[in-house]
Amino acid sequence: MVRDAPVRKTWERVVTEQGIFWQQTAGAAQDAQRLGGDASYDVAVVGAGFTGLNAALHLAEAGVRVAVSEAGAVLQ
Repeated sequence: MVRDAPVRKTWERVVTEQGIFWQQTAGAAQDAQRLGGDASYDVAVVGAGFTGLNAALHLAEAGVRVAVSEAGAVLQ
């Protein structure tokens, strides 16, 4: 849309000039442990807050094999 062009240009300018917030604040990636066993999942949901659990629930109800990861714990 023509109407969106100024917004996109503004966003691109902010990202270029200020950087991306999460990249500046996340810190270095930490090593993670491998999951044990022969578990296999269709979807991994990161975060067991309301949105993550709600997404996992709906996916599981639809027959999707889901793993939920929350601060070092994996829920199956």
